[in-house]
Amino acid sequence: MYLPTVMPTLSLIIGALVYDFRSTGPDPGATALPESARGLFWLVMALSVFYLALVAIAVLAQPFLPQLSPLELMQRSNLWLGPLQGLAVGVLAAFFRKG
Repeated sequence: MYLPTVMPTLSLIIGALVYDFRSTGPDPGATALPESARGLFWLVMALSVFYLALVAIAVLAQPFLPQLSPLELMQRSNLWLGPLQGLAVGVLAAFFRKG
């Protein structure tokens, strides 16, 4: 139940890091974010934390909703987790493209 909610985002991150490493090679001096990417970084961070909090709530709320099975609860939570995941991954892609 948890893996489908985080794998697309992790795949994007790993793909962007591999692409960046292959195209430029290791750069030991590049540790700071450019000024133009800092605002985008905080937006990505906020969306990611919000998304993961909603995933945790969907999983942890099940004992308090005995009328729903765990699978039914995850299917219902997919109504808001899916679009939010798309938004978070889109902003994350923009961050990796800009940074």
